[in-house]
Amino acid sequence: MRQWTEEQYPIITTLARLVKVNAFAGTGKTTTLVGYAENHPEEKILYIAYNTEVAAEARRRFSRNVTASTSHGLAYGPLGSKYNHKRCNNIRLTDVAKAMNTSDWSMAKDVVGMLNSFMSSPDTEIAQHHLVRFRGISINSRQIQHAQLVMRHANVYWNRMCDLQDLEAPIPHDGYLKAWLLTNPDMSRRFQTILLDEAQDTTKLLTQFVRQQYLNGCKVIFVGDRHQQLYRFRGAENALDEPWLKDAEVHTLSKSFRFGWGASHVANTILALKGEKTLLQGFGQQTQIKSKLPDGLEHRTYLYRTVAGVIDRALMCLPAPQEPDNGERVYWVGGIKKYQIQTILDMYWFSLNQTSKIKNSQLTRDYKSFQEYAEIADQTEDPEMVRIIKILKNYGDSLPDLIKRLEQITVEQEMAATVTLSTGHGSKGLEWPYVQLGDDYTYDPLDEQAAKDDPDRRNDELNLYYVVSTRGMKMLALNTMVISMMKHAKDRRAGLN
Repeated sequence: MRQWTEEQYPIITTLARLVKVNAFAGTGKTTTLVGYAENHPEEKILYIAYNTEVAAEARRRFSRNVTASTSHGLAYGPLGSKYNHKRCNNIRLTDVAKAMNTSDWSMAKDVVGMLNSFMSSPDTEIAQHHLVRFRGISINSRQIQHAQLVMRHANVYWNRMCDLQDLEAPIPHDGYLKAWLLTNPDMSRRFQTILLDEAQDTTKLLTQFVRQQYLNGCKVIFVGDRHQQLYRFRGAENALDEPWLKDAEVHTLSKSFRFGWGASHVANTILALKGEKTLLQGFGQQTQIKSKLPDGLEHRTYLYRTVAGVIDRALMCLPAPQEPDNGERVYWVGGIKKYQIQTILDMYWFSLNQTSKIKNSQLTRDYKSFQEYAEIADQTEDPEMVRIIKILKNYGDSLPDLIKRLEQITVEQEMAATVTLSTGHGSKGLEWPYVQLGDDYTYDPLDEQAAKDDPDRRNDELNLYYVVSTRGMKMLALNTMVISMMKHAKDRRAGLN
């Protein structure tokens, strides 16, 4: 018989129709939800996971009365599968510019932004407020005209994406999800209860969908950690703060079994800067706090702020030229493709106009030349494009050989690796025995002026520091910025600042 904590038991046995669970890092929220499902075998339960990997793990762990799916998975059967022949991951800037017959890349970027904002909203029509850069500010007549023009182009492209016959306007996963949810599906016919995981990082669209199921008669349980909200920049919002949850039964999970007191102390120091009063308690194995991982570990994990930081660390794992194999093997969380290694190599050949060596032919269809690509990156300030150009400048002509050698030391299974690499965002939900935080986290939460100028940005960055600082189980090696936060807290306790 499993032993539940005094925090978990009331959640597992609850009979309330509307429940909110504030769960801190490593506090066993999934285990608690599994317990809830086992304790309510008569209920048909829908568990909505935030990605396919979590959904697959949930299918393995949950009892048979639970259906685990992502929101996109729910939409795929009834609608998404019909778009298999024209589906894409994201709306491409070049596709939109081509459809508009324009070389005004800033305008095309606004159209893409408006479409993405519309697709994540519960709105039934594209509107001016979906132009994010004009949201919340007073705009002049010229800007109003611009917004109206963007809106017209966005409407045309949305209709083209939804057209099964129009192959020139691919539809992203968020597109068919939006189109399906606009049909107002009623899940109460199949399920009595809905569990929404990672509620702190969901869209208004999905939150509205779950609310509608509640109004249709479903029991609803929201679970999340407000301090692990990482995707506000993509339009995600913290559903735990939704006004309609004000009457929900509220629970807290604050006892972590992932790590010990050391890691929880670091986490609480970070959360104190956000004004959090509840303390995260470390009930796991002892976690040593260091400034650097020691030599001789069989496996270690490095978490970086940027993709460029991850790639730099991977290159450090290579033996020096002409040196024998040093035995290092690298596992990339999410797979090496996620880090655009092949895209970077293709772009290198593109910059030299050696198009015959480019593997992704879409590149030469999208851009006339590397110069055009660089100009678009400059005009739109697209972070992905800017990052690739920076990497090309940093590594120059050594890039092809370095990438070839990187692929040789890359492994598909983490068990075969000596080094695991991830961005901080990619590490959410994961854990490792030995973790080192990279030094490319440059935002200083102690900068009072920066905090006043953009308090939301400060919270976002503190959330990321909290996430990466709660991944280590046996040992956590801090970076310069987290050490600075720890010293600041210590000095405050001593009355020195």
